[in-house]
Amino acid sequence: SGPDHAFHAEQLIDGHFTPGFDLKSIEYWSYLNDLYADRDSHTEYGFAIEVKRQNFYHIAKILIPIFLILILSWSSFWIKPKEIEAKLTVTIICFLTLIAYNFVIDSDLPRLDYLTWLDYYILLSYVFCGLTTFASIFEYMSASKRKDLKNNFTATLRATGIPIFFTINIISFYLIKYNSILNVL
Repeated sequence: SGPDHAFHAEQLIDGHFTPGFDLKSIEYWSYLNDLYADRDSHTEYGFAIEVKRQNFYHIAKILIPIFLILILSWSSFWIKPKEIEAKLTVTIICFLTLIAYNFVIDSDLPRLDYLTWLDYYILLSYVFCGLTTFASIFEYMSASKRKDLKNNFTATLRATGIPIFFTINIISFYLIKYNSILNVL
């Protein structure tokens, strides 16, 4: 009767599998348990189902919008240093948008006792977004003390900030796609 039960399990899985996951493998087994001498022996059944989460939803609905918000935040470096109101408006609105977006996507993410890769990504995005606000203030303060409005710190951030975050995103997307360890978002 073991193989017959396994056949029914495969039919059940084929017809009723959870969307958002791919079925990788099904293993099932049965064995006769006769450990208890004073009782009748009985057959025990076991099964293992290996699934893989489909990541496109998380990439399209979470990672790419966060990346675009951060690009907008870093655009403040192309506003003139003396226009601090415009720079702070851009950076603070992007930061608040990131926080609001986090509340929107929070219902789509599982509540876990530990941080996942996606949680680290979101925390890193807060750092990158907050950095633009502090750099804008720093640039304004240092520019107001000098006649020339050139600042090496913000020039370096302007030149390297987006490429660094873009590189982190490319590496992250690669790891999500090809590394089974990080497939749990």
